[in-house]
Amino acid sequence: MARDFAKEIEQARDGLKPTLSKMDEVQRQFIAATGAFVRLWFWQQVEYLVKLQPKLTKSLGSAKLSEFKAAVKAHQDRTAEFVNTFVNDNRLWWHREPSRVPEEFGYTSYRVVENGVRLAVGSIAPILERFGYVSANNCGVSGGWREFDQTGSHQLPNSRPYYPFGLEWSEDMIRHIHEYDGLYAQAGQQMRAIAKLEGEKNTQEAADLWQQAP
Repeated sequence: MARDFAKEIEQARDGLKPTLSKMDEVQRQFIAATGAFVRLWFWQQVEYLVKLQPKLTKSLGSAKLSEFKAAVKAHQDRTAEFVNTFVNDNRLWWHREPSRVPEEFGYTSYRVVENGVRLAVGSIAPILERFGYVSANNCGVSGGWREFDQTGSHQLPNSRPYYPFGLEWSEDMIRHIHEYDGLYAQAGQQMRAIAKLEGEKNTQEAADLWQQAP
């Protein structure tokens, strides 16, 4: 009895759907965890810089520091906007456009998403620059909060605000991204199985056509 490749392929594609659905759920959990992380990070980083540069902080005085605090809090209120713009980006999440078979080696979602997280937290740079805590042009502990080129040594023209230093994600973010990677690997196996069936179907159809030719 001839194999019904069309039915097998349909069943295999149906089997992929729950994996894609779970990936979407985990991705949304990651976005929520990232929002909580980024909002808290803004404030913690500001407090770190305020203490790191006490002379600057004292020179600003109470009125300017109150203005600074208000600007930071207003920025915190826009956390969801920054996370959605830079992290909740379809291009960063394979399951949003799963037309290509996943890479087998060297892929980690962390590496793909990391740049977006750095852009999200780095969005506060213009405020820090306005009050003198960060420079857009200088490198160092508190300077150069702008995107770099691929070598990591030169800032790009019209660089976007970006945090270029050590950044430790929250436990929730790490847990969700690892779960996403596990599902990515599972989806890869399923898509390769579908591709194999499609190849076998094409081979069989070619053989049948050859046999039927007069």
